[in-house]
Amino acid sequence: MSSSAWHALPQRGHLTRLLSSCSCSPAARLPALAPHSQQQPAPSKLKRCLHTSHAHAHAHAHAHAHDNDAQMTVPHRALVSVHGPQTVKLLQGLLTCNVAPAAFTIDAPPPPLAPEQAAPPPLLYGAFLQPSGRMLAPVFLHPHPQRSRLSQETDGEAVVLDLDERNLEEVMHHIRRFKLRSKVKLDAQHFNKQWRVHAHLALDQSQASSLRAAGAAAARDARTPQMGHRLLVQAERGNDDTGDAHTVHRYLQGVGEGPIEFVPGASLPLEVNVDWMGGVDYKKGCYVGQELTARTHHTGVVRKRVVPITLYDPQLGPPSEHAYDPSFDATTTSGADVRSTGASSSSSSSSSAARGRSAGRLLGSIHNVGLALLRLEQVHRTLLAPGAENALEMSVQTQDGKTLGVRPWIPYWWPEHAKKAEASGE
Repeated sequence: MSSSAWHALPQRGHLTRLLSSCSCSPAARLPALAPHSQQQPAPSKLKRCLHTSHAHAHAHAHAHAHDNDAQMTVPHRALVSVHGPQTVKLLQGLLTCNVAPAAFTIDAPPPPLAPEQAAPPPLLYGAFLQPSGRMLAPVFLHPHPQRSRLSQETDGEAVVLDLDERNLEEVMHHIRRFKLRSKVKLDAQHFNKQWRVHAHLALDQSQASSLRAAGAAAARDARTPQMGHRLLVQAERGNDDTGDAHTVHRYLQGVGEGPIEFVPGASLPLEVNVDWMGGVDYKKGCYVGQELTARTHHTGVVRKRVVPITLYDPQLGPPSEHAYDPSFDATTTSGADVRSTGASSSSSSSSSAARGRSAGRLLGSIHNVGLALLRLEQVHRTLLAPGAENALEMSVQTQDGKTLGVRPWIPYWWPEHAKKAEASGE
């Protein structure tokens, strides 16, 4: 197998070329839903943003299917091997998703490769919750790549948990707290030395076959249609470079992942979109933290959600599209207060922004793109035309006291009822 198949991270010069193909789809850009967004922005750094149409984005991504740029390291990941006769039973009682035994049985053969044009299967995605119902950590569940070896040692099921390394200690303590005498073995230290997590934005079936032949595992990241694929790569074939490519890709998609965006003990799973990313099964049996999640779902009241945002110079007005601009220079603080004011107010004034009311908080940003936890009612009002009654603008303060505009977006992959609310400004 050629070394290019294992290339982990695009070089800085390639990053904007790669991410320009991954900016949000036209549905996320919303020109038809937000009349003021049809304006062309004044000349600025944002004018140099790289963006493509939805159709071109897919064509561009597939053009990179055999290019080193399409594969990247996923930073801050930890892997935990969980195996034994009661693995699924234990995880089923701890996770928001439905953990089916058939997918993780040790003595089952690897799933057959799909036809040539088919994509690799989706990964199971869910979350560990605290007993209060608040987030502990989101997690992917991979079929174990060493199940044939494990079948000689034990029976039952084998799973690889893919989670943020900054949550690892808390998650291991959480599992052990409920494991008790369950016949389950946990291995984080040894397994992390053997494997790495990569992402691929345009994996085709022939590449998936090559990866499997080389001992890797590939599956579709189904959180959004454009998240690509997630790979388990043997450590000696990957690298440990932790650049920003995958984080920027997530920000463009409106996908949170780590403890900065999913704050343990504070975030609610529905506020961080775990439900809309396929991570909550409302039909499964009881699990730790279920009560608050189920009650929130059935009442239908979720007032805040994580949304993608674009930072911009208020003097130049909000951008017309959500696209990554590496030339935009701003240093923000995670947790900074995002404030809203009437669209007729001067958003260039820091005193005006300070007098506005809180719309939520900034979770993280890289150059001009990021994520924020915002009140949906105020998000919808930022999408009204300037001059419309109740229209709002949002802003945030940088570390050096500068005021930046905050343009939120409704992701294209959100349910239709959310987009309808956005279109009407409700």
